[in-house]
Amino acid sequence: MENRHYLAVSELPVGFIYPAAYRALVDACPPDVAAIPGLPPWIFSGNLAWAAQESLDMFGLALVPFAQAVQQDLLAYFVADGGSRVVLANPWESDERFRYYREFPGFDAWLDFARSHSADFLVRNPERGFESAWFRE
Repeated sequence: MENRHYLAVSELPVGFIYPAAYRALVDACPPDVAAIPGLPPWIFSGNLAWAAQESLDMFGLALVPFAQAVQQDLLAYFVADGGSRVVLANPWESDERFRYYREFPGFDAWLDFARSHSADFLVRNPERGFESAWFRE
């Protein structure tokens, strides 16, 4: 489970378990896939240990990163509180008032948002849907 899709077990908050729907998405992808298939600009970023380590200080929550919108300053995190919430945030924003972007009740709701975000992205950037980087590192 230690690849770009997941944090190392030693980095996970105690008791955190990745949601089944996320594990199913990961299981459907080869381990060398950087991008979330069919969802440009979203890539797997579950191995961003720094984002998990800094989340408590930045947001007051234990968070587990899993996806990043490349060149969009958006990072999606699972909230590690035993529930299924997802937080979308910009950890690179210097003004803490603008770091927290949106919250979703679960992974499926975030996935619906990501599909819509991807469709809008591809309308503005149709050439990006065919780049090999979206499929393999």
